[in-house]
Amino acid sequence: MVKSANRVVEILITVGATSHGISNAELSSTLNIPKGSLSLLLSDLVAHDFLTQRKEDRRYVLGPQFVVLAGKFLTDLDIVQIARPIVHEVMIETDESIALAVRNGYDMLIVYGENCSQPLKRSIEIGYRAPLHTTAGGKAILASFPDEQLEEYLTSVPLKALTPATITDRHLLKKELKTIKSNGISYSMEEQHEGLVAMAAPVLDLYSRAVGAIVATLPSIRFVPQKETVIKEALCEGVKKLSQLLGCSTIGKGKEMGPLKNKKSK
Repeated sequence: MVKSANRVVEILITVGATSHGISNAELSSTLNIPKGSLSLLLSDLVAHDFLTQRKEDRRYVLGPQFVVLAGKFLTDLDIVQIARPIVHEVMIETDESIALAVRNGYDMLIVYGENCSQPLKRSIEIGYRAPLHTTAGGKAILASFPDEQLEEYLTSVPLKALTPATITDRHLLKKELKTIKSNGISYSMEEQHEGLVAMAAPVLDLYSRAVGAIVATLPSIRFVPQKETVIKEALCEGVKKLSQLLGCSTIGKGKEMGPLKNKKSK
């Protein structure tokens, strides 16, 4: 790569990695670029809106042109097409039926899935929908809601029971969502269908918003600690890959839907 082009890439990566901006002197020291040469490059990047220099402290942050480019990139993304090989990998690793779920209003909607080789299994139904609070995928998405949005959901949607295990108490649901947000893994313990257990992890976009979830569904008779661990690890790796492909840079760093920890079965 041409030296000046390489320096531009290094500048953008370094500025993008900071949360509070960075000064000319700090960039010069970090990248070992002479201040004179650096100032010219920074001026060009600011002129083209790739960087912005804040007036109050003269520190550099990423500019609005990145939002324009990211928006174009995300508009052209097809989450199902991108997720296909990842869903397949998770299915192979777990030998359980795996689905990609997205939010559709107040429901979780299955948009893609692959069935496992097990004779006893939950077959994936593309287009299947269910209330968010009754499903592992739905709860993974609900756990990402800001407080105001969650309250709107809870006041708008009756928490109807689909099975005796469905959570219908809003306080219990909020408590579970808080745990999901911390652990990064959600469960549906026969809450949607008796005899079926599901685990899910959220898929995050560029803005660290949960835009979907990868879901594993299996008969409760196969849900043992060893299987739970295998599924958890496969889900975590799957959503990490898919979230990164969707532009999320914080997945796995504890800044969203927390670090994935062990959670005992209920």
